[in-house]
Amino acid sequence: MTGSPLHRRALLAGGAAGVLARYEDTAALDFVNQVQGETLKANLTEALPVLSPASPFNNYRQSGGGNFPHIAAAPVLHNRQLEIRQLIIEWVQERGEIDPAAFHRTDWRLVVDGTPVVVG
Repeated sequence: MTGSPLHRRALLAGGAAGVLARYEDTAALDFVNQVQGETLKANLTEALPVLSPASPFNNYRQSGGGNFPHIAAAPVLHNRQLEIRQLIIEWVQERGEIDPAAFHRTDWRLVVDGTPVVVG
């Protein structure tokens, strides 16, 4: 399954009308090393609703981003009023540097015809 049918299934988990999900909200997606057009495989046939009545959303979604206008009208249960960008700036200022070793995790890579792409 690719393209529009997959997008529709991901938006409506399990095909249930009114039960919305996005790719980042579902655990049923599997990214694999395949040829173009087959890089995203999903088994959403047994997907369950992934959103509870009090699901968390970021400010992008809350402001209507991603074509979810109903979320903008939903009641806000908790809002710390902190921008992630500012939190990262303050974190770096407190430490004085960013140690790449503290963040490194190889969980994906770029490949062309199975050969890793080296950038840099």
